[in-house]
Amino acid sequence: MTKYFTVTEVAELLKVHPETIRNYLKKGKIQGIKLDREWRISEDALSQFLKEGQYVVQKK
Repeated sequence: MTKYFTVTEVAELLKVHPETIRNYLKKGKIQGIKLDREWRISEDALSQFLKEGQYVVQKK
């Protein structure tokens, strides 16, 4: 069974603001599904996003 994450959960995992994840979803950088008004991101979609190297860690 596939696990699904909320925007907040993915943002916490990647240490970014939830709005950043929403922008990635809107731009198609990461695949997700919208259930009612909430996005859900599958574990597979998150893995694919990370493998494609579209996520860049920025040091402060």
